[in-house]
Formats: sequence, C-alpha cells, structure tokens
Amino acid sequence: MQAIAFGSAPQRNRFIEQFEQKCEYLRQFPKMGRSYDELLTRLRGLPLDSYIILYQVVREGVEIL
Repeated sequence: MQAIAFGSAPQRNRFIEQFEQKCEYLRQFPKMGRSYDELLTRLRGLPLDSYIILYQVVREGVEIL
C-alpha cells in the first residue's frame, strides 16, 4: 500500500482504518463498486481518497487486487 509510506502516523492510521472499513462494506455488498470491465473482466473499484481499491467478486467473497 503505497499511501502508507507517506504522511504522518495519524494520517496513515486514518487511511488504514478507512481501507478496512471499505473492505468490510465490500464483504457485505460486493457489487457496490463501479465496474471496470473495460480494463479487465469482472474488475470493480471503490474510491478511497485519491485511490481506487480494485477488486473482483469471487465465489468466496471479494478478492482485493
């Protein structure tokens, strides 16, 4: 996670907390992110600050790429 290497400790901690919260949302609602099928079949993304969490819905849940 590139963003963790930059910023102060509180900024990094907040980013990690937000990332974990988004992952929990994805676990509950795996298709909530935008489709990026034009880049890769079944690719989806969810924004986090100036980043996009890219993932695919799999049988077991969600796979973060």
